[in-house]
Amino acid sequence: MNRPMSTLVLAGVAALSALSNFVVTLHFLGVIDWGDDDPDFWGGKWAGVFMFGLATAIALFACYGWITLQPWVMMITVLMAFLGFANPFSAWVAGTETMSTAIGPIIVNL
Repeated sequence: MNRPMSTLVLAGVAALSALSNFVVTLHFLGVIDWGDDDPDFWGGKWAGVFMFGLATAIALFACYGWITLQPWVMMITVLMAFLGFANPFSAWVAGTETMSTAIGPIIVNL
C-alpha cells in the first residue's frame, strides 16, 4: 500500500463519520435507547432514519474512495461533511436534545 498518510487519515475520519451516523440511525429506529431523549426529525422518525442512513452510506462510500484513491472522492467528502452538519441541525430544530446522539456526527465532521 503505497498511499499518502493523509488519505488513510481521511478514510479513517470517513469511517468514524459512518459509525456515528449509523449509531444515530439505530437511535431513530429505537434499537439503541439513549436516555430519556426521543429523537425527532423535520419529516418524522422515518425521515430521520432515511437521512442518517443516507449519510452513513455516503460516508462508507467516501471511506472506500479514499482507500482506493478514486478521483471523485473529494466531492463525496464534501457531501458527507454537509450531511454531517445538516442532519443533526435538522434534528435539533425539530426538538431533539442538543446532547443526544445527534451531536456525534457534528463532532466527527468538525
